[in-house]
Amino acid sequence: MRLLNNSSSVGSRLKSERERLGLTQAEFGKKIGVGRLSVMRYEIGDRCPNADYLIECEKNGVDIYFVLSGSKSEEKIDFQCMQKAVGLMLEMVRDLGDSPDARVMTTALIHFYRSILNDQSQRNIEAERKRTVLTSID
Repeated sequence: MRLLNNSSSVGSRLKSERERLGLTQAEFGKKIGVGRLSVMRYEIGDRCPNADYLIECEKNGVDIYFVLSGSKSEEKIDFQCMQKAVGLMLEMVRDLGDSPDARVMTTALIHFYRSILNDQSQRNIEAERKRTVLTSID
């Protein structure tokens, strides 16, 4: 059974990223610690990649944002930096307990997260507009 069988699927984007890196399935599998058959199954959609697989892919040059979203972004969010910042903010909220400050910080964290997602979405829309204009000029 194919889980991801259309041309814009995660599997096909994984394949295009591997090819962009100039690696065979066997070479790529060796770099990330799986066999060629596993790489093939992810790429054709027989298997859905888990977080550990995607993390290893990213460590080896794969644009995970593109793989998951289908969009390349000129400015990507630094997810590791973001994860650390959110973790620190959550620790601060936990330390405050159920005080009014904790509610304020939780609300601020939610707004912060939403604004980052909105900013990323706006950058993606702008990048798509630029591609459309450039394509229509050709």
